[in-house]
Amino acid sequence: MRLTAKRIGLTIGLFSFLALIPMSCGIFCQDSCGCGPSAPPQDLIIKSMQMLTLGPMGQTVNPLDTLSYNQVFKSLEVKEFEIKLLSENFSPGPSFGLAYACSPLPVYSRDEIIDIRIRNKTALTLADGTTLNPQQDISSYFGMAFFYTDKLATIQESIGTGRYFFWGENFKLGSKQSPGKALKLEFDVEVTFKSGKAFLLENQVLSIRG
Repeated sequence: MRLTAKRIGLTIGLFSFLALIPMSCGIFCQDSCGCGPSAPPQDLIIKSMQMLTLGPMGQTVNPLDTLSYNQVFKSLEVKEFEIKLLSENFSPGPSFGLAYACSPLPVYSRDEIIDIRIRNKTALTLADGTTLNPQQDISSYFGMAFFYTDKLATIQESIGTGRYFFWGENFKLGSKQSPGKALKLEFDVEVTFKSGKAFLLENQVLSIRG
């Protein structure tokens, strides 16, 4: 009985001692970010943006090929960027444990997206007789979501009062409902940030059918 109690005491003592020692990177940490202090916070400075035409699995498709309205999307992505340290004097302090040592801080643009505006370029008549005129704001016909999210929300619902753009992230824009007939939509997309910076993505094409 005394021997068992002694073993329990030694075991507890050993674990208590190990808890005070920083964990070895080679033994405990399998994360690609490595071990040690976490990285300083960083800001994603967006220099330019682009739109690609993609299918439901993320494959590139020809924007002139007419596909079902829920099988083809415009993908909004960062094209050129710069990553900037937010503080050159960042000091994370000592690090003990896996959660702190091996969890890199997400990199995102601190400048929030506050508006996405879509303007028609050519006159079109929808199946219900509605006419879309050149320069008409047609944002309400489009929905937006993370790319691999099935359901599209309105652009305003997706952005809210401001939306951060994370590194490697992309959004899909697509028709919210069947057009009732084959349509070749030609439009410009303007993305505006809180700072006032804006990107104009001109001459976008989306060919859809019901």
